[in-house]
Amino acid sequence: MRFTFYISLPLTGHPWRAILDAYEQPQDPYKSQQNAARVVSKREEAKRSRMRPLFLVDEDAVVFIEVRGVRARQQAERIFDVQYRFIEGDAKVAELEGIAERKVAGRTVEADPLRLEQIADAGDADIPEAYREMLG
Repeated sequence: MRFTFYISLPLTGHPWRAILDAYEQPQDPYKSQQNAARVVSKREEAKRSRMRPLFLVDEDAVVFIEVRGVRARQQAERIFDVQYRFIEGDAKVAELEGIAERKVAGRTVEADPLRLEQIADAGDADIPEAYREMLG
């Protein structure tokens, strides 16, 4: 059996706040500390979800940079796809020319084929290792 309650409340102010205050029960301070820690970790998790790997002009290895916005993240993913496929030998120099002078999060991406080969030869194109470094 289902019961529905209708409450008549004034339209001014925030009447729902009075109802919540009336039913609010004291909480355990330890629980509130756990919730605060969880909020911080969710914030950190959200930040990590915005991180994208890229090879940048002023860096000697792959780096993760924070990219905000759906379009910017998609652009960063497409650029990194071209860069990484070139390192693996699956992309051509013409594709790299298509990303030349592009910027992601205000930083210029690397599109020089010789520079990308140097980074790969030095072993600095290790994505999992760069991700572990980013996590600290």
